[in-house]
Amino acid sequence: MKILPALLLLSTLSFAQNRFEGTWEMNMDTIELSGPPEEYLLKNGTYHCLTCVPRLDVLMDGNEKKITGHPGFDTISIRILDANSVDFAFKKEGKPTFA
Repeated sequence: MKILPALLLLSTLSFAQNRFEGTWEMNMDTIELSGPPEEYLLKNGTYHCLTCVPRLDVLMDGNEKKITGHPGFDTISIRILDANSVDFAFKKEGKPTFA
């Protein structure tokens, strides 16, 4: 009868979701920032990352743009949501990423 609890445990684990799915919250009190601050400019419908290497100048129309030379992503999509919000989407090799 020792096998029954093991089978129940395995069946429960097989229905579990990916451990990375769900709501993540960041504790801002524990973040340690290093290096110079990043500089961005949103002007005339264009996003400019003044301190990015390579520098980015991307039209904020919501369409994906190919980016070369950036280690974290190879496409970027930026769109204006409202007067105070901008939506960024980064992809590396076709998969969403956070840069």
